Amino acid sequence: MEYLSARACRWLLNQETRLKSKPELWVKTSTISAQEVLRWCILENLIAGNSLNLPDFLITKNLLNSIAQIQKERKHRCFRQDLKGVSRTEQALLSDQEDKGQGLKPRSNRVLVRLYKTNEMLLGCYLNTVDVDWQQLDLTCCSRLIIVENLDCFYQLECFQLNIMPDDLVVYRGDKLYGHGVKSLKRECIRRNKPTLYFGDFDPKGMNIALSEGYQGVFLPSLIELDANASAAMLPDEQVCFLHKLEALSLSNCWLNKPNRIMPYLQVLKQHRGLRQQRMQNMALEVIEI
Repeated sequence: MEYLSARACRWLLNQETRLKSKPELWVKTSTISAQEVLRWCILENLIAGNSLNLPDFLITKNLLNSIAQIQKERKHRCFRQDLKGVSRTEQALLSDQEDKGQGLKPRSNRVLVRLYKTNEMLLGCYLNTVDVDWQQLDLTCCSRLIIVENLDCFYQLECFQLNIMPDDLVVYRGDKLYGHGVKSLKRECIRRNKPTLYFGDFDPKGMNIALSEGYQGVFLPSLIELDANASAAMLPDEQVCFLHKLEALSLSNCWLNKPNRIMPYLQVLKQHRGLRQQRMQNMALEVIEI
């Protein structure tokens, strides 16, 4: 029993999309995906045995219907199945085949949440972080979303004076493992008009993220304290290119016509001086609206 690969299934779906506007479709037999599909169809006695020897082959809707029917009967992955938004466990209920290249990855909706209430002891320590599917969170109980840039600072958030409220939802910004989930969570919070705040490095890249991705504010020390502690050593050379983006943002109409407190802070960055998030320990941090 031979299965069609995920690549071949995607090729078939593409041909079906092209067939929507025409009754039949000629395709080249020289491509790898076409050869795999034609070889499979020959084994299933759906087409003539010499089809692979021809330069072109005629795809019809009847042929695609026959392929889909055989795939369903044998619990193969049907090329018509849309796996977007489908988890691996849900894929298993659709067919015996697994397509790791499509659908939700195990951490697609996961986020790291910082807990502030006392939690029971487990394995000799109290839990203060939890890995959870953000869709399981009751966002009606959340007043603000706070996203923390660096993982080490997220784990040691007690070292920072953030004035976090009990109903704040604090999450790690994410990386290759958690980035997708955090983006989805942030979009949902913005859709619900919940303030989203950014706590990260004070450097051109960090401020560019804060100003261009829908955040309402950033956690920073007072301008006097920041100016006294910022240095050129904490503004990486590779981030100088982001200064031009910040300049363009600050000169846009949306900033010029809107009163905000972030503009004097950006002047420090223009002096090529920054402040790492880790150096903000023990500083009184406040929300600077943007």
